[in-house]
Amino acid sequence: MNQPRWQIFFKDIGVTNLPLYRDPKQVFARKMGILGLPATIVINRDGAEIARLRGDANWHSQSALAIMRALIAAP
Repeated sequence: MNQPRWQIFFKDIGVTNLPLYRDPKQVFARKMGILGLPATIVINRDGAEIARLRGDANWHSQSALAIMRALIAAP
């Protein structure tokens, strides 16, 4: 039996505790206004969108780390 690509990817990178949410009919994507992938949506503790990035992101960069730290520190 062939495993789905996401299962292979998660196994390859050692992900064991990340929940998987699927949207095969793109209902949620349409409601969120996601026009293409990849997309990153940052949601605050109250469930409000506070940042959005379309396209690839280098999450290992110093600028990305600085942005995430600023978002986390924001009231």
